[in-house]
Amino acid sequence: MSLPHIISPFLSGVLWLWIGVTKTLTSLPSGITLVSFFVTRLKSNATYEVVKDCPLPQHSNVLTDQLIQFTGYQCRQKFPGLLRRVVVWDEDNQRKIELLANHLRFGATTIGRIYRDRWEIKLFFKVLKQHLKIKTFVDTTPNALKIQIWKVLIAVLLLKYLQFRSKCNLPLCRLVALLFSYRNLWDWLDNIKILTSD
Repeated sequence: MSLPHIISPFLSGVLWLWIGVTKTLTSLPSGITLVSFFVTRLKSNATYEVVKDCPLPQHSNVLTDQLIQFTGYQCRQKFPGLLRRVVVWDEDNQRKIELLANHLRFGATTIGRIYRDRWEIKLFFKVLKQHLKIKTFVDTTPNALKIQIWKVLIAVLLLKYLQFRSKCNLPLCRLVALLFSYRNLWDWLDNIKILTSD
């Protein structure tokens, strides 16, 4: 069972971000509810009707901002309400990107930035998996999952702070490897150049 299927029923206000285009909108996790939000690419063959054209922000890469409603049977069953269609211009790749979101209060620019920053989010989770060795969850009860996720987030935050405070620019993986060998952490961080120059 995937993480969204496990945690979405009990995390209110979560923003899900899908990296690629969803195969079909009906493939989104069934736990997506009205209090969970998502941003994803809109499939090119999606059928919808435009309910309202929203004003575009000035001096931005937003080309279209619309409230839409699906006309396809399965999508309409899963998402009967209004959704947000935002088209942004990707300057790096010189192409349009059609985004779909169910958060109607975010600005179109914000939705575009959330999608643009998806790689930073992906890299954050890569750090969690690689350096903290989170492969599976010990328990899948809501309380146990929250505790495990919070522990990992606190550990990463502390490691990032130690990395920031050190006078040497060590990669996070090297910092984690060296961290457990020393007793006085602040002295070690201040003198890390001496220890790593051997």
